[in-house]
Amino acid sequence: MLIGLYKTDRPFGLFFLPVLIGLLQIPYWLNPDAFHATGDMSVAGSMPLYHFLEFSLGGIPYALPVFFIVVVFLEALILNRIIIDTSIFQKNNWLPALVFTLFMFNHPILMPLHPAIPANLFLIFSIRKTVFLYRNENALFPVFDSGVLIGTASLFYFPASVFMIWVFISLIIFRTFNWREWVVLPAGFLIPHLFNWSYHYLTGSTHAFTGVSEVLPGFGQFRSAYPVSSWCYFSFFILLTLISVFRMLAVRRRLSIRQRKIIISGIWFIITGGLTAAFHLEYPVIFAMIAIVLAAFFTQMFFEFSRVTGEIIILAMIGAISVIQYNRVYGFLNF
Repeated sequence: MLIGLYKTDRPFGLFFLPVLIGLLQIPYWLNPDAFHATGDMSVAGSMPLYHFLEFSLGGIPYALPVFFIVVVFLEALILNRIIIDTSIFQKNNWLPALVFTLFMFNHPILMPLHPAIPANLFLIFSIRKTVFLYRNENALFPVFDSGVLIGTASLFYFPASVFMIWVFISLIIFRTFNWREWVVLPAGFLIPHLFNWSYHYLTGSTHAFTGVSEVLPGFGQFRSAYPVSSWCYFSFFILLTLISVFRMLAVRRRLSIRQRKIIISGIWFIITGGLTAAFHLEYPVIFAMIAIVLAAFFTQMFFEFSRVTGEIIILAMIGAISVIQYNRVYGFLNF
């Protein structure tokens, strides 16, 4: 049912998306206290823009979960448009939006509003600037903009800064070497941080880089202390990710050079996202960030599979997500 609905660009798929987001958020409404608390700004790696957002909305009842719904819905729509604009798929569809939405609910720690969620919005715009650099005669400003966007994302969630590595790799993939582009990229990244530092310096605040000091001591320490049930859950999504990557590589030969480069860049985005594990991040948070690209790869996988197989996989994803979400409320499994 869902595959058939979202394999097309019929308006009902768009209208049903916020309904699906609301349904996936039901466990949070049943017991908000059981989910990850953001009120004490305790999320490691959270930065001043996230603190400001949490401070502004935290005192308003239900504002954070409602903001979560709005942001995830907007991100899904924008990302879907970007993926369709690459022309990798032969027809318009809403599958990327569906897949991205499911990944935003892959673990309770993402609610009511993990800093990776608003950071994703700027990463998505950065991807839009980067993947269309091929044969762009005026690429200097898009490269600069991409740096600014990732810098802004890192002011919500510092580990997002790792994706600067991906932009440098994408420059190698899409462009011939131009030293100006390699200079303006880090310059763009530093500008939001310069404004952040200046504001905190002028106001006498010591919290300009709190998120950096929280994650750097744990750098190089990968998380492994999960129960068996959690590893089974993670393995399910890792397996689907590997299948989707191989399916995308299989169809690469019949695509244009530009589309092939976009796919290779996407694979590097996933690899770069995996590097954020070195910041001692929770694995579901990593999935939430690389879902920006996985949305496209899973879409190709669903087009390659039969409709029945696709429906089974989608239902399995929703079932696994529901189990781990409701488990946070009722505690019937050790996750």
